Amino acid sequence: MCGDLMVFLVKNSHSYFSESLQKALEINKLNLSESAQIYLIYMLDDFISAERTFAGIERKEQIYFTDLLNRALDSSDQEALRIFRYMGDISLYLLGFFKKISLNKKMPSSYYISMSSLAYSQASYISRLYAANNAAIFLELSEQFIFIVETFKNMSFHNSSNNNFL
Repeated sequence: MCGDLMVFLVKNSHSYFSESLQKALEINKLNLSESAQIYLIYMLDDFISAERTFAGIERKEQIYFTDLLNRALDSSDQEALRIFRYMGDISLYLLGFFKKISLNKKMPSSYYISMSSLAYSQASYISRLYAANNAAIFLELSEQFIFIVETFKNMSFHNSSNNNFL
């Protein structure tokens, strides 16, 4: 460990996130549907790539959710769904795993929690027109957002304090 940076070497990130999520869910006593768990595992797996994490924004560009929200409201359903998913996903990831990273230092984390929960709710609403299963997943993510952030924090804490993951 160098400063606050810890690097984990794993052979299979998908299995790693699956195992870590299961442990954190048990610690937090949070019950998520299997579909929601699978969504989160794939989301985390996707975020391993920096290109995915910062997709759609310029390097060092501040993320203003009000701009994203306006963009989503002026977009087609498919584009709005992509934006709403991004808002929820990026917030879960950054709020859960990076204590010192703020999406925008001028706004408190509660702002992003509220906006992201709303974003998943909107994703659910749009998805119900196209895929009922996805609508149910996004609704669950919306309703459980703060608890999932805490679960991700436990994943981060558990893994940083458990030498078996190195």
